[in-house]
Amino acid sequence: MQAGQQVQWTWECYNVTIDVTAKAIEPARRVVIEWPGYSRQTQVEWTFQSLPIATRGCREPVT
Repeated sequence: MQAGQQVQWTWECYNVTIDVTAKAIEPARRVVIEWPGYSRQTQVEWTFQSLPIATRGCREPVT
């Protein structure tokens, strides 16, 4: 995926497919996309950071 590119994301378990537009891609650091919200386009941003090998993997949710 590249900035400006539009792709389709599918969630088979929900039988849903939406168009997603990549706004910014910084490999291994940051991804910003825009997708349909309930009443308007919504921007979503994920940021990533390296973790020591001993801390990688799934964790139990905090309750």
